[in-house]
Order: sequence, then C-alpha cells, then structure tokens
Amino acid sequence: MATEPNLPGNTGKAFDFQQLAQVSGGDTEFEREVLTDFVSQSSSLLDDVERAIASADATALERAAHSLKGSSATVGAVALATIGATLVQLGKTGQIASAAEMLQNARVEWARTQALILAYLDRGARKAG
Repeated sequence: MATEPNLPGNTGKAFDFQQLAQVSGGDTEFEREVLTDFVSQSSSLLDDVERAIASADATALERAAHSLKGSSATVGAVALATIGATLVQLGKTGQIASAAEMLQNARVEWARTQALILAYLDRGARKAG
C-alpha cells in the first residue's frame, strides 16, 4: 500500500510515502493505524501550537512544535515536518508574532496533508473491500 498514489494536488513534496513504507515495514494494517493516529494527533498538536501562540508561551510553542515536527517526519509528512521545525526555532527564540504567521502556513499544509492521507486510506480501503 505504500506506493505513492496518483492524487490531485500531490506534488510529491507534501508527503513521502516511501518513509511511511519504511516505518511500517510494508504492513498495510499498521500503515492505516499509524496514519489514523497521526491525523487525530496532528490536529491536536496544531491546536496546542495555536494556544501557545495566543498565550505568548514560547516554551509551550517549542514543545508542541517539536512533537508536530517529530510525528510528521516519522510518517512522511515532509512539508508539515519542515514547518514544525521552523516553529520550534521560533519558539526557541521567542518570536511569537512570526510563529503566528507560520501557524497559518501550517494549517494550510495540514489541510493538504490530511486530504492526501484520507484519500490514501480510502484507496486502501477500496482495495481491501
């Protein structure tokens, strides 16, 4: 299941399906589980980033962004991991205003990544059914 699907909007930069295959060892059920968990966890982490920015808490921003970066990189959400890394640096340096702008980019990228993941999961479900 971990071959990159031919989906509209997939430029190859948002998600690295080879990374997912490496993490899953080719186990499609595990891929589905990991991606499902990632979808719910990442949405929550973005909310944590937003709360940290709203309260001007650079430490909380760094912590939430680090978790977002790590989980994104692990499953292959390359673009979101890159944005997460930028948010970590902004948290470390206390650049809350810049982080607020970057959060907008993260939300846009998250929507694109989520759409790719959901289409990928749907495609796998149709093959299994």
